[in-house]
Amino acid sequence: MKQNQSGCRLWTIGATFVCALAFSTPSFGIVIVEHSGTNNPTSEGFTFVGGLGTFSTGPTNDNGTAAWNITTDPTAFAAYEHNLTPGDLALVTNLSRTFTVRLRILSDEVAGADRNIAADVDFGGTAYVMQFGIDSSGNFVVTPQGWFTYTVPGGTEYHTVRMEDSGDGLFRFSIDGVLQPNPGYTGISGGANRVAFGDFTQTGGSAENVNWAFVQLDVPEPSAAVLLGIGALLFQRRIRRNG
Repeated sequence: MKQNQSGCRLWTIGATFVCALAFSTPSFGIVIVEHSGTNNPTSEGFTFVGGLGTFSTGPTNDNGTAAWNITTDPTAFAAYEHNLTPGDLALVTNLSRTFTVRLRILSDEVAGADRNIAADVDFGGTAYVMQFGIDSSGNFVVTPQGWFTYTVPGGTEYHTVRMEDSGDGLFRFSIDGVLQPNPGYTGISGGANRVAFGDFTQTGGSAENVNWAFVQLDVPEPSAAVLLGIGALLFQRRIRRNG
């Protein structure tokens, strides 16, 4: 009886919260995770992971563009991870998703996109990974891991890459506002429930110098009915855990 009373209180609070959110959420949607400008990612909910060789991180004003710099030598790795909460996962799993990254690669020893410079969003046992680089002709390249490679001019310029779906798990890509061909990226198996960006190569990598101006995972504004459905799922999950 005591557990049921507690469950009722949780349901009432949860329903009140999701209803309030439904009527107060801005029209542009809900930001789940975000890094912006010179903000230290650790102040935005990210955890730093790095080590081995020589690396440095810090704010930079890159000709008027505020960003967070990550520089690594060939033996170092340095990245930031933000774990997704159960509430985040409920929204990300049940709604369409948009993952946006704005970055500038100042130098990269490896020609072409590789795992060294990457950003990913992982949920539901699937990792959606964008790998970045500069090819031998000086172009900017993006490779969703296990998918096609996209190439645009201006390897050392700022580029905005967007990965979005319509809730069907099939991601489409745009670079600097231009929709790219070959939609339908389904990610790769594995991955934690997280958003991450940086240099992920721990050994045998290359030296990288990258400015990260913007990293964001967001979902569209859900309807009140959708929010109530998500609230019910979270409530059931809590009951199962306490049962």
